[in-house]
Amino acid sequence: MKSSDLKKVIQGRVALFNAPDSYLAGMAIDEILGAVGMAKDDYDFEMIFADNESPVEWVANVGMSPFLSERRFVLIRNAQKAKLEELSVDSLKALPESALRNFTKAKIEKVVTSAGGFVGNLAADPKEVREVVKASIKQANREIGSPVLDLLLEMTGSDLGKTLNELEKVYLFSDSKTILERDIKAVVLPTRDFNIWNMIDAVVRGDISSSLTVLRIVLQGNGKVEEFAFAQLFPLVSRQLRYLLQARVCIDANVKEGQIPEWLSDKFPEKPNLAKDHFGKQSMIFKSARLVTTEQVRDAITCVYEADARCKGMGASFTTLDTVERLIFDLARVLGPKRA
Repeated sequence: MKSSDLKKVIQGRVALFNAPDSYLAGMAIDEILGAVGMAKDDYDFEMIFADNESPVEWVANVGMSPFLSERRFVLIRNAQKAKLEELSVDSLKALPESALRNFTKAKIEKVVTSAGGFVGNLAADPKEVREVVKASIKQANREIGSPVLDLLLEMTGSDLGKTLNELEKVYLFSDSKTILERDIKAVVLPTRDFNIWNMIDAVVRGDISSSLTVLRIVLQGNGKVEEFAFAQLFPLVSRQLRYLLQARVCIDANVKEGQIPEWLSDKFPEKPNLAKDHFGKQSMIFKSARLVTTEQVRDAITCVYEADARCKGMGASFTTLDTVERLIFDLARVLGPKRA
C-alpha cells in the first residue's frame, strides 16, 4: 500500500478496499495494524463476516472504547453481502476517533465516500504477480519454465495468495528442482474461471465428453443449479466467449498475442479486455481462436443468451440442468470442427 494511502487510512475512521487478491488484502491489513501498533491477536481487533451480523452491530462494535490499545479495529469481510439500507452515512460520521473500521469488498463505496472514508483498490497487476511468483520460486531454490508458469497463473486466476499457497503443495508433491506441467496439473486446484475456459476449449476441439465432464465439476458444490447458472455460469461462459471473440478479431487484423496495439485494445470493452491480460492468457485464447471464425463465436454468444432466456421461462426448458447441458451441445454445434 502506498504510504500516502496508509496515512489516510489510519487518520480516518472507516476505509473500504476492493480486495480480489487474498495475499495483498492480508498484507494491507498487516500494514494498517502495524501502523497503529496493533496485531491480529490483540483484544481490540475483531473480524466480522458481513452476512453474520448487521451493520447496526458493526457500528456498535467499532464504536466501543478500546481496552488495551489507542484504537479499536474491526475488519468487515464480504461487505458486499451487507444490507445497505441498515448502513447509514450518519452512523459512520459519528464514530469516535478511536474507531478504525475496514471493509474489504465493494458495493458500499458510495456510503463510505459520503462519510469521508478512504476507498482503495488492492487488485494486482498480472505482470507484477508473475514477477513476484517467479521470485518466490527462485527463493525456494526451484525453477519453472515460462509455459508452465503461465499454466500455474491461469489455474489460480493470477491471485497472488492462491498461487503462493498452491506452490507450497507443488513443493511437497515433487522434490524435483524443475517444476513440470504434470506437477501443476496434479495438485493445483483450478479456479472456476479456468474450468469454464477448459469447457469451452474442449467444445472448440470437438471433445463434447470432456466439456460435459468439466461442466459437472463446475456444478458440484454450488448449491441450486438455477442460482448458480444465473449468477455465475452464464456470465462466466459469456466472458470467456468474449475473450475468444477478441482474439479472433486480433487474428483477422494480423495481430499476434502479446502484441495487441492500443488502437485495437481501445475497441474492446473495459472488462473483459484481452489486451490487459498477460501473454500466457492471450496465448491460450489465441490458440483456440485460430480454430473458429468470428461468426462462430458470435453464434456461440447467442446460444448463451438463448439458454439464459429458456431458464427464465422464455422458451422450452425441462429443467435448468437440462438447459445447461443442452447449451454444451449447442456450443459444440456452432464452435466445433466442421466435418465434411
